Amino acid sequence: MANDPTSQTWQSGDWSKRPNSEAPYNGIEISGLPEYDENGMLVSVAVTLTDYTLNKEGVASIIPELTVFAGRVDIIAPIAQTSPPSSPPKPSSDFTIKGWVSLEPSGANVCLRINLSYGLEHLRREEIGYVMCFDLTAV
Repeated sequence: MANDPTSQTWQSGDWSKRPNSEAPYNGIEISGLPEYDENGMLVSVAVTLTDYTLNKEGVASIIPELTVFAGRVDIIAPIAQTSPPSSPPKPSSDFTIKGWVSLEPSGANVCLRINLSYGLEHLRREEIGYVMCFDLTAV
């Protein structure tokens, strides 16, 4: 492969360079890192969705290998750190994102499509559409 893949990042419309001092602290951030095979063809994209609504440090859900063939993939809340370790795992209550993501072909690209909502119940926000595109072949 000629070049290493480059990660892309998208931030929601309510993103702020300086987070609020109380919840909601900030918006959400989505990053995508494409993976290409030895022939330079796009194989998958690692997608990270980070929610800063209830946690200044952010709470991330990761889809390690999103492919075009996967279709719509539900966004799953990450597991919260539990104490004691023998407790059954529970989804993080600081993660407010609900919805799905998909990769869809568009000409010489594959685009990341989102359909999600997030935020405090009384300040719920929606994001729908294409937020980034990746080349089908590595340049």
